[in-house]
Amino acid sequence: MHTALPWILFAIGVFYAAGGIVLARSIAMDRLLDKAIAAITLKRDHAEETSTRILTLGAGLTLASGLSLLAQSRAALPVFVLNILVQAGYLIWAGRAQPPENELERRGRQATTNALFIYIGVFGLVLMVEQQGLWRTWLGAGMAGLAAELLVTALLTVACMWLIANPPGGQRKDGKSDPEFLWDDADECAGRDPSRPTEFLRLSPEYHCWPTWDDETCANVDPAGLGFSKALIGKLTAWDERFQKCYNPDDPFNSRFSSVEEERLWADEGGAVWEGICKEWTGEAVNKISHVPYLMGDAFDGVNAYALPPEERVGKMAARCSVIEIRDILGRLDTLAADRAALEDWDGDTQDDIARMQKFYAMVLSRVDARYRADVEAGLESGEDETRAWVRLALDGQAG
Repeated sequence: MHTALPWILFAIGVFYAAGGIVLARSIAMDRLLDKAIAAITLKRDHAEETSTRILTLGAGLTLASGLSLLAQSRAALPVFVLNILVQAGYLIWAGRAQPPENELERRGRQATTNALFIYIGVFGLVLMVEQQGLWRTWLGAGMAGLAAELLVTALLTVACMWLIANPPGGQRKDGKSDPEFLWDDADECAGRDPSRPTEFLRLSPEYHCWPTWDDETCANVDPAGLGFSKALIGKLTAWDERFQKCYNPDDPFNSRFSSVEEERLWADEGGAVWEGICKEWTGEAVNKISHVPYLMGDAFDGVNAYALPPEERVGKMAARCSVIEIRDILGRLDTLAADRAALEDWDGDTQDDIARMQKFYAMVLSRVDARYRADVEAGLESGEDETRAWVRLALDGQAG
């Protein structure tokens, strides 16, 4: 037993070290998803932020416990005790602050509880090693040696966690480590020098304005001065002229295309314009033709991050969705389906977040104007099974 026990703990150490890394990576992805949702809904969820901090600490302690077992270090004992306290405290706090709202969340919470019980069982083996004095003495005996081993374990853990949260190649030009899909929304326009050359271009049609903007200064920019080819300028101008003709000076809020066919043609032309900009523009470019982010900001204002907007807000957003917004939503459903397929089965929290957004988008699609039914039906041609399923629910009126 004296010979086998250290090897058993070594194998368990491999498991917990790898598990801590995977868990830390998942939490980092969740944090990015939370930032994306906050950017869309224009609000912060303090309970979710607290949960993320606690889970990050738990992931770090799990990694540290794995490293200490790999080294057969006495540091395993205090690390295990601290991690058990953190995990138990999280479950008690989450039971009050974030109670499960559906079966998936209940199963995810139960899986976390089961993992804690297994961890406590492994702690029993740690106590057995402690009682039999089987630890290796790496940095000296006594409390000084234990403190030194704890320090080394902590430094290794912090270094690993930092590398996970800040992978190479993820730096912005301004030195921040936000991922690329958040860069376009990371800075506010206020306080910028409008005289600076345009580097961050935004495509966003507005009445009585050019459709191109400096996304940093919010200055309207004449596309003729952006160095585009004559062919792209021609497409951009014709596309914007079609949009400007929709303006109703007597009732600007009800400005719209004369027909759905005209609107679809404009949406198709917008896609071609965006492709041209992506090919010819040398700086950063942001596509904000769709109003979905702004509509979601209104819909989710003041809504709990774990809930969906009330029916009247969903209906209000749906009423303001046209062809371009419907296409945007279908694209978002595809992205969410792909993200969900890439998740580990045990990552129930992120799966719940994705499922909630999928349901929301399907609810909106089920309530758009009847004249856009064909545009919603286009989602049935998606390459993602989940997208097709949600679109069918929307078309059947069962998404809500």
